Amino acid sequence: MSKLFSLMLLAVLSLPALSKEYKCGDAIFNIETVGEYESSRLHIQARSNGRETSLWKHSIDYTNFLCVKNKRNQFKALINARCGGRSCSESNYTIIDPRTLMVELVPFLRRDNLNLTEEILGVEVPKIK
Repeated sequence: MSKLFSLMLLAVLSLPALSKEYKCGDAIFNIETVGEYESSRLHIQARSNGRETSLWKHSIDYTNFLCVKNKRNQFKALINARCGGRSCSESNYTIIDPRTLMVELVPFLRRDNLNLTEEILGVEVPKIK
C-alpha cells in the first residue's frame, strides 16, 4: 500500500508546472500553469500587504498578463487566460484589483469579454504584442 501511495505522489509531483511572477501596483502576482493542453490548469495567486488571494482556471492554453490603469488612474491586473480551439474566445479576461486583491471580473468560458472588460475599466485594453 505504501508503494502505491509513493508512486501516486511521485506522479503528482512530476506534473509539468511553469510559473511566472508579475508586479502590478503594490501586489505581486504568481501565475502557474499546471499540466499540458486540454488538461492544463492555471493557478493565479496575488499577495499584497500581508494578504493573499487565489484563483484557479481550467482548460487554459494561452495566458497574458497586463497591468493597466483604469479611468480613475488605479492599477488593475488583467489576466487573459484562454483555450486554443476554434470555439475559444481571444478575450477571456479576469480583472483583479492589486490594492484590495478583489476579483472584479471572472469570465465565462468560451465567451469573449473584451467589451465588458473595457466597460469596467473605462479605458481601452492595450493590444498585446
